[in-house]
Amino acid sequence: MTAEEVVHPLAMNVLVWGILGVCCCAVGGPIAWIRGRRVLRDIAASGGTMGGRSEALVGYVLGIISTLYTVLFIVVGVAYIVITRKP
Repeated sequence: MTAEEVVHPLAMNVLVWGILGVCCCAVGGPIAWIRGRRVLRDIAASGGTMGGRSEALVGYVLGIISTLYTVLFIVVGVAYIVITRKP
């Protein structure tokens, strides 16, 4: 990071939502995924004047993982209920 680089104001926010999504709050995953994509796009469009890409990228990936894990959990739960239902 150079002296002129300013960290994107939402980069750390994305990281926190991604960690929350993986650890304890399934709602945090989609929030991190959506915000992370937006922050990464802003950082790329800044032409190198904006930092925080690492934090945003980690939060973005954690958001994707958390969201996919939550969807898988819901699908398996519904399948279990349907399979074990008595006629």
